[in-house]
Amino acid sequence: MLTGIMTTTLPLYALVLWLAAAPFQQSTDTRVIASTGDWSITAQQFDAILATLPDQARAFYSISENRRKFLDEVIEMWVMAAEARARGVDKEIGTRAILDFYTNNIISNEYNKVIAETNQVSDAAIEAAYKANEADYQEVRLSHILIINADSPAIRGQNVPDALPADEARKKIDEIKTKLTANGSNFEEIAKEFSQDPGSAANGGDLGFITKGQLVPEVESVAYQLAPGVLSDVIESPFGFHILRVSERKPTALSDVRDTIRAKVNTEQVTTQIQNKVKAANVKVDEGFFSR
Repeated sequence: MLTGIMTTTLPLYALVLWLAAAPFQQSTDTRVIASTGDWSITAQQFDAILATLPDQARAFYSISENRRKFLDEVIEMWVMAAEARARGVDKEIGTRAILDFYTNNIISNEYNKVIAETNQVSDAAIEAAYKANEADYQEVRLSHILIINADSPAIRGQNVPDALPADEARKKIDEIKTKLTANGSNFEEIAKEFSQDPGSAANGGDLGFITKGQLVPEVESVAYQLAPGVLSDVIESPFGFHILRVSERKPTALSDVRDTIRAKVNTEQVTTQIQNKVKAANVKVDEGFFSR
């Protein structure tokens, strides 16, 4: 419902934040491709730098001419850094703090990946997580009626047909709720007549079976709490105002969500390991610093 093309090389300082999050790829080419008496850059190092760049940048530098220009930028950085070190710039407190921050950020991210890759999630842990969160691994057949809120930031400026100002949309959905609770009301017919969701109105509001993560949180949290056949209260989401009805629930087989659960449990276990390491480090913090 409701990319541009890169044409020039990017300055290296603009790539720093990407470096911290990007996965490193290993190259075996140890040829020196640029050097002075003080430093050298190997093909392996250069390839590792390129591998940290976003997809669009890597595509741009897959062209030999662009890759050569990028080497010039790296050389400029290495030359200036060497002179800066000779002048003691890297020893200055502010510079040292920045170097430590980015160095530790990159190294810790890489180590976190190592922990995640080597962490073993047992079948018993997966089965226990499935049983403990069985309600989360259900499919819910959901229907809704939507009145679009033209004042919502997600809708504003999109010229959505028939969208109503917030107060009018709220009044409209309240009137619909009254109709639905009247004797003999028919959810499907009312949805066909009044719902402004083009994807489901013609089907009587039926969204089909949904699973966790498919809907906006405001709708999903209510949908998973509703008993079949019960109407929800009016719910506000970034799109507007909804009334929900669940018609059926069915469990998702463990085999269908095993990989999802494995990834979730792995993340939880790794987080626990990291927290335990931080706790074991017995770091002293001056809390008074933050009350200045």
